Amino acid sequence: MNTFSNLTLNFQHSILDGITLKENIDVNVKEKLINSTLFKESFNNPMAKIYHTEKNQLIKYKELIQDDGFAHVKYDRVKKYGMWAFQS
Repeated sequence: MNTFSNLTLNFQHSILDGITLKENIDVNVKEKLINSTLFKESFNNPMAKIYHTEKNQLIKYKELIQDDGFAHVKYDRVKKYGMWAFQS
């Protein structure tokens, strides 16, 4: 039987922290989704407590799309929660 009583966890910096990616998104599909009734009215995703609904999240994501047609997304590790968040 393995025991982990002597296990020590240490924070390590990720090389992915702070990178900006250009994500391709079909603008027509995005607009159809935003204007559809497919989204839930309540959005209970513990990893994304910033948005009240899926529709709000997609509208916010839409703001990241620049003139080149790509969403420029900067991924930052949220130190407090240990998860990834995106921003413009």
